[in-house]
Amino acid sequence: MHKDAILLGAKWTKLQPQQREKHFVVHSHIERAEGPVDRVRLEAVRTKSVYTVLVMELANAQRWRVGWH
Repeated sequence: MHKDAILLGAKWTKLQPQQREKHFVVHSHIERAEGPVDRVRLEAVRTKSVYTVLVMELANAQRWRVGWH
């Protein structure tokens, strides 16, 4: 996954939406004392709900796609 995909404001599409939440924006990073960011907070565009998601989960092409589709 390209590092720009987890920058603040990056857009994501959930391929199997729940509660009609399909489009998300990277809201914030969860910082670690050492190593790369491994979790981000995504904000659902429709509901403004915020979820914590593992970066590894975003790399799953069966569930997520970079950009809005």
